[in-house]
Amino acid sequence: MTPGKMSSLKQKFRQQLRLVLIIAASIAIIEVINLLTLRSLNQLALIPRDLTRLPFIITAPLLHKDIWHFASNIIPFMILSFLTLQYSQKTYLTVLLTSLIATGVGVWLFARGVPHMGLNSLVYALFGFLLVSGIRTRQLKHLAISFITLLGYGGLVLGLLPMNAYISWESNIFGALSGLACAFILNKMPQREVTLEM
Repeated sequence: MTPGKMSSLKQKFRQQLRLVLIIAASIAIIEVINLLTLRSLNQLALIPRDLTRLPFIITAPLLHKDIWHFASNIIPFMILSFLTLQYSQKTYLTVLLTSLIATGVGVWLFARGVPHMGLNSLVYALFGFLLVSGIRTRQLKHLAISFITLLGYGGLVLGLLPMNAYISWESNIFGALSGLACAFILNKMPQREVTLEM
């Protein structure tokens, strides 16, 4: 790799990291406000089949029950966001926004009638997208990302099971399905073997 290309790659990584940090910092600010107001923002959580709560499909992923809930979501969200950005910023934002709406609608229609909130829905969306996209594109870089995702976060599949009444496993399921759908729609299967494209 030439020095010029290496410099360009480093600049690209810095820009991607900056975007992830800006998004994460914005969510962290909301968490701090929510904490200082004794979780008053959690009234903006999504409650299935309540028409007055339907607009809250936008706000629900930004809210958390407690600090542990927030911390357990924000770190994988940042890592999986950075990995998804290796496809492109457009792809990342498309997966994020599409999954936000699709997951919210799915939860509102079919989930238990209790408040649902948390970034976990988007974590699962990114997880689902990354797992399948490498197979879809057949690019070595993307296959490596799929393998890293599986190795680092394969345990997330347990969150798809209704084992804990306090966990919105419905959000996890619809998030993962949204991510998988994005992987199939955004990445067409090429008629060729694995490539080394960067």
